[in-house]
Amino acid sequence: MTDDTLVGGLRCSQVLENLSAYIDGELNEKIIQSVALHLEACPRCEKFGSEFAAFIFAVKESDYAKLSLPLAVSSRLNETLQSLKPND
Repeated sequence: MTDDTLVGGLRCSQVLENLSAYIDGELNEKIIQSVALHLEACPRCEKFGSEFAAFIFAVKESDYAKLSLPLAVSSRLNETLQSLKPND
């Protein structure tokens, strides 16, 4: 990331690394506060974070098989998911 701004004790790259766990409530209170401070003060991360959160909530509330993703995104997602499967 070329503009890795330090806000709230975290850099943009650190917020992105923790964003999924932040949305899922899986972080300790100190990190939650730091991510929240960063998101409040960094317009770029706030925009991405809110769009990412909206997508995650939409997936959780819908039948994800019916979501229409661009082929390139779908292919990358499938490859990643396949690589995460335990070996039989």
